[in-house]
Amino acid sequence: MNNEFEYYLVRPVFDGTIPTVRDKDGCSRYAGIMRLCLASPVPKKPRMVDYHSLDGADAVYSQKVCDVLKPMKIKGVDLKPVIITGKKGEEHCNYYFADIYNEILSFDKERSVYDLFNDEEVDRWLCVDKIVLNTELLSKIPLEDRLIYVSIEHSGQILYHKSVVDTIMPANPVGVTFIPVVTWNPEMMFD
Repeated sequence: MNNEFEYYLVRPVFDGTIPTVRDKDGCSRYAGIMRLCLASPVPKKPRMVDYHSLDGADAVYSQKVCDVLKPMKIKGVDLKPVIITGKKGEEHCNYYFADIYNEILSFDKERSVYDLFNDEEVDRWLCVDKIVLNTELLSKIPLEDRLIYVSIEHSGQILYHKSVVDTIMPANPVGVTFIPVVTWNPEMMFD
């Protein structure tokens, strides 16, 4: 398979109208339906779309995207129902938090560009400027076990295999973009 190691990072579209979301004050992320609200700064006229970023990296998807993801039964990914409270107190249902607990060590330490935490006991990367995947490590994990995963090196990076992106994109989701890992750089975070 030519694209076995072709991965993408998910990012929101920043157009000034699409809000990010955060946990609603006093609501637990782990008790029943998640309750979220719009994060500051809230756009003047917020637009609810198919993807909203939660805490900068986590994904909240619309029903439309979940309808294509659910049948894939992706290992290490649970789609949890969410209600998002809007600017005027209105509730937006039919959203799902992508709870991704599939963590994989997958970055090439020699060819990637990064800074480490100052703690020698922690093998987490503080700042990543260039990601190069370690295909030798990844090849030891069956593809179906690494379709979507959080990198152990830098937990802010959630990687989507090309086959997942190819399944999502025909639904024409609004508010989301997928950036190939091979072309990603930190400046793309807010494009």
